[in-house]
Amino acid sequence: MQDTVISFNNVSKKFKKGQRYYLKQALLDFFRPGVNDDFWALRNVSFKVQKGEAIGIIGANGSGKSTILKLIAGVLTPTKGNVVVNGRIGPLIELGAGFHPELSGRDNIYLNGTILGLPKKELERKFEDIVDFAELSDFIDTPVKHYSSGMQVRLGFSIATQINPEILIIDEVLSVGDASFQNKCLSLFGEFKKRGITIIIVSHQINLIEQFCQRLILVEKGKIEAMGNPRDVIPVYFSSVSQGQVKDLINKKGNVKRFGSGEVRIEKVEILDDSNKVVTTFETGKNYKIRFRFKKNKDIDILNIGIGVYKTTGEYCFGLNTQYDHFKVTSKNSFELLLKNIPLNAGEYYYNVVCFGQLETKPYDWVGPSGRFVVSSQFLQRGLTVVNHSWVNN
Repeated sequence: MQDTVISFNNVSKKFKKGQRYYLKQALLDFFRPGVNDDFWALRNVSFKVQKGEAIGIIGANGSGKSTILKLIAGVLTPTKGNVVVNGRIGPLIELGAGFHPELSGRDNIYLNGTILGLPKKELERKFEDIVDFAELSDFIDTPVKHYSSGMQVRLGFSIATQINPEILIIDEVLSVGDASFQNKCLSLFGEFKKRGITIIIVSHQINLIEQFCQRLILVEKGKIEAMGNPRDVIPVYFSSVSQGQVKDLINKKGNVKRFGSGEVRIEKVEILDDSNKVVTTFETGKNYKIRFRFKKNKDIDILNIGIGVYKTTGEYCFGLNTQYDHFKVTSKNSFELLLKNIPLNAGEYYYNVVCFGQLETKPYDWVGPSGRFVVSSQFLQRGLTVVNHSWVNN
């Protein structure tokens, strides 16, 4: 059985409004004994995280996500309840906040590395790797006050990931940098995951967090609203942020759920083969295309559409969207996604489709499952995908 590395037991955290002004707040409290300026960021939160798990924490801004991370990191202590953490923590929270603006990037590497517990000799050994990963070799001797916020976060990220953590906690750092740097971060997280490092991540990039995490925790107004498999929690999340403009749609035949604000509606999704024939059965290794038809109910400048594919047994296969691929939707009502050499193994699958704007937090339309299909294969292999391979005698 896996070991429990993080345990929250009925944890509540209270802040006092204006807490930073201690003397002023004390005087106000003395002269206004009946006024209650308490704010409960968390109330009776309980969950456990096992060693090696990748857990995502999602929710609206101000829901309590970052408070949970800071309690795990030991930056905050609970007002009520118990937080138990077993393992060395690598905190990717508010990266770059501790940099000295007058010091160079080089000096801040040694300063922050020391604060994180890295000996000087180890910092010297890892120095070039830190600089290369942060992509700051041309600016490493420049004072940090001249860095952009993105440069500072990249440097902080690169330093924090060098302490060989047992538990990695990540707060929205994946939104920093260009696509190339984000891919480097994801690749590094993947390596951590393979090494059995526990990962706790907060992000508004739902497609990404769905792909990376085994479990999700949805936090709303300081309480856990839902917890479990991403395919079960994400619809609850989208429902909570859709502001009720489009009601939940439950189709008894297909168990379809639909959420969204309604500015754009997904009208139809079709899968076609090379001869433009609509199909519901794939063959491994063949080419197919998915045609999306949509209707704009408002003049929308930025439109992103994504698709997530799952086995009917629940495994997440892959997710694609126009935003990640830097594809601009210019069509008024339809476009196509070309899929080459489908690598899926034999089995039954379903897919969800989501349409959103600049941010994934408030979808225009989310439909799942949008459709189902079957894959047949002449190859005998285990797993989700078919690997192109051959055996050779020496």
